[in-house]
Amino acid sequence: METIRAKINGKEPLSQKIEKTHTMPIPLNSIKITQSKVESTFNYMDKLSNFLPDKSISSAMKSKIQYILENMRNKNG
Repeated sequence: METIRAKINGKEPLSQKIEKTHTMPIPLNSIKITQSKVESTFNYMDKLSNFLPDKSISSAMKSKIQYILENMRNKNG
């Protein structure tokens, strides 16, 4: 009931108040995405796919990841 009253009165929701005071923005210029990081991430995902219960999904995921990695390596030498 208090939430409804607050909305009607135009008060800021608690979730927005918390976000304003407790968020830490990440400066975009400090994040460097390199090919090796992307490859490492895909290799990690490839290893994780071994643990999927549905082996057909696991196989499809592995082949797609391998295809992406091969394309990345071929384009960049």
